[in-house]
Amino acid sequence: MLIAICKECGARMETMAGLKVLCANCNMYCDVVIDDPARVLMPTRLTAEDGHKFLLNGEYKIQTYYPNEGYCGCGECFECTMENGMKEEIDMEVPVPWTMIKDIYQRVVEFEKSKKNK
Repeated sequence: MLIAICKECGARMETMAGLKVLCANCNMYCDVVIDDPARVLMPTRLTAEDGHKFLLNGEYKIQTYYPNEGYCGCGECFECTMENGMKEEIDMEVPVPWTMIKDIYQRVVEFEKSKKNK
């Protein structure tokens, strides 16, 4: 449940959704505010135009392992005997793709919508 507070008369009204609510006291439209610190109003989708891509792109990474094609594993050659020599796998941090970030966000939005409709 969201709370709308009228800027004109200060009345508080409960509402289910929306950004504006018509005040029953003074007949003015009021902004909806979140009265629950655990909840915030969020857009239904992320867009590059709104700055979301700039904010999130490169922020999250996945640890990925690739086979090292130069590794022979003989234990005798120079590379294999060095203390920090070649390894069988190369590990790297790879940024989570923007499309995957949007997909994850969309799933959260759909989940929250389904909870509200029950």
